[in-house]
Amino acid sequence: MFCVQTAEQRNVFGRGWTWAGRVDQVADNGNYLVGATGTVKYVVVRGEDGVLRAFHNACRCVHFFLFLIRMGN
Repeated sequence: MFCVQTAEQRNVFGRGWTWAGRVDQVADNGNYLVGATGTVKYVVVRGEDGVLRAFHNACRCVHFFLFLIRMGN
């Protein structure tokens, strides 16, 4: 059975870069934002060194979300 949503997730969101948020949402060191693109949940963090980094928002060992609050510092 063909599922349009599954095909869309794979073909649209699974093939390249996607928008995660605005840079002003993580303007200061230590700021973060949480979001999802398709089925992939992520967190974007501005480190203490000022560099933006993005990670999957889950612990691989127990599949627990690391960040529950949408944005913060």
